[in-house]
Amino acid sequence: MEAPSSHPLSATLVDAAKREGVGLPMNTTVSQHSILKGEGVTALVDDSRVYVGNERLFKRLGMYDELPASCKESATKWNKAGGTVGFCGIEGVGVIGVFCMSDAIRKDAKQVVAALLEEGFEVMMLTGDGDGAANAVGWEVGLSPENIHSQLLPEDKLHFIG
Repeated sequence: MEAPSSHPLSATLVDAAKREGVGLPMNTTVSQHSILKGEGVTALVDDSRVYVGNERLFKRLGMYDELPASCKESATKWNKAGGTVGFCGIEGVGVIGVFCMSDAIRKDAKQVVAALLEEGFEVMMLTGDGDGAANAVGWEVGLSPENIHSQLLPEDKLHFIG
């Protein structure tokens, strides 16, 4: 379901599933694939509407509130540790999986940010990731907290660069 998406985290999720030997049964049909900007993806898998995405999506769908407290606690813990938390759910069933990924930071990112700051540029990070992941990455590359902006939709980012 994530394979058609162009988001980098989708590629990471697809690669991880392949490494773990996770896939769809051979006679499964996937149709009506849609990207939900800033939230995730959805598709019909056989006759079920399936969603993969972030907390914002699952809150909007009303599925997040039905999660057991232990799952919410794990998601919060992973986010605070710098992970990007995602959920899988089926319409009419609810959340069936919670996962965490983290972005690899380019080796030269810290030096590039430092060079730009030294030249007098204002450097900001604009991301749809949660606060924990954004702050972890921003701190690692040398950004000050006021220049780290998280949980943004694509159109929100235009506000900062317009």
